[in-house]
Amino acid sequence: MYRLTVRITDEMDRRISAANEQYGLGPQPIVHEAINAYADALGVPEILPIPKPEDRPHRPAPPSEGRRSRSPKGVRKPEPPKIGTRITPLTDTRLTALCELTGDGPQQIVNTALNIWMNRKGIRSSGSDASQVSA
Repeated sequence: MYRLTVRITDEMDRRISAANEQYGLGPQPIVHEAINAYADALGVPEILPIPKPEDRPHRPAPPSEGRRSRSPKGVRKPEPPKIGTRITPLTDTRLTALCELTGDGPQQIVNTALNIWMNRKGIRSSGSDASQVSA
């Protein structure tokens, strides 16, 4: 399993909590399902050769908001929430294929995949009531 950490919006954080309550899933299966459903929709093959760990592309972490900020010294902007999960080598390979196909980075791919997955499940957030799930 490979570690995957991405920044998400506060709204997505609430939607993931609502999905946990509705379906009893934790973040890991939600992210896994979302990435694979997005890969399926864009025609990424379900079976791909999995590179050896040393041959995996290196994805440097994006700089934190605090380092890019021009805030006065010692004042940092609050960072958006992050979601950290583990994904299978195959899901990681499909994520890499999605990045190559779309030209987006893993951060954007995962956020897009989560939005699509949540929309298909009817999970939305409206203000502080994240438990609204449409029928």
